[in-house]
Amino acid sequence: IPRYEERLRCLHIISTYRERVDDVSNSIEIITNASIAVTNSKRFKQLLRMILALGNFLNRGKRNGNAHGFTLASLRLLTDVRNSLRSDRNLLHYIVEQIENKKSDVLRLKRDLESVYQAARHSRKELEQELCALRKSIKIVTEALQASELVNEHDTWNDEYDRSVDRFVSVLKNFLNSAKNDFEQVDKQYGEMNIKFRICVEMFAEQSRTTSPDDFFGVISKFLTALTECHQQIWEERENLERLKKQTMARLVKLKIDSCNIMARIAIGFII
Repeated sequence: IPRYEERLRCLHIISTYRERVDDVSNSIEIITNASIAVTNSKRFKQLLRMILALGNFLNRGKRNGNAHGFTLASLRLLTDVRNSLRSDRNLLHYIVEQIENKKSDVLRLKRDLESVYQAARHSRKELEQELCALRKSIKIVTEALQASELVNEHDTWNDEYDRSVDRFVSVLKNFLNSAKNDFEQVDKQYGEMNIKFRICVEMFAEQSRTTSPDDFFGVISKFLTALTECHQQIWEERENLERLKKQTMARLVKLKIDSCNIMARIAIGFII
């Protein structure tokens, strides 16, 4: 069959194109949703303000003790500042305890930013590469269509081959009609994603051109994981202390009852 490899390449593109477009569209939607969630999260902003206030308090009298802000990358350092009395505790544990006492609602932050975890898995470079690959796929099929139509014009093949060429041309035309529209939609979606991501990133004084979603949301997702773990550790420790307290109280009550029983027996003995 003439142009056999070209036909196979086109058929492979046609069979996989829809799935590839859907994958790119889903990735774009995830990043867009995460950008909107972080931008609109009041709890996240409250938490950052509390961390800034604490940082200024701890650094009072020093050069950086009156900071107006800090980079998101600094959130990674919170778990590095250890408690001098307890090696298993760090500054983030203290922050969680302060939040519980003052603004416990902030600890529901993870609910606001669930989309951040998925967004941290997607990079701008990979999205751009896949968009370029989709554009190239359309170009390949377009060139194959033009070549096949040229064969039809010359009409130098037998009837059976002419019919197969006609079917192939029809398949390519139908595909290109929908594929070009799908690509325009996903390309527009990508542009809207970049706008939402830029607004989000620049709100935190980061450079949108050089910052990739996997890096930006990766910092936030790791911080949220550490925050959740610290909160869980504090909660478990309190539960254990409460359990020990109840066990101790139960023993004291039992001792008191046993003591009363003994005294009662002694009293009965005296009476007898």
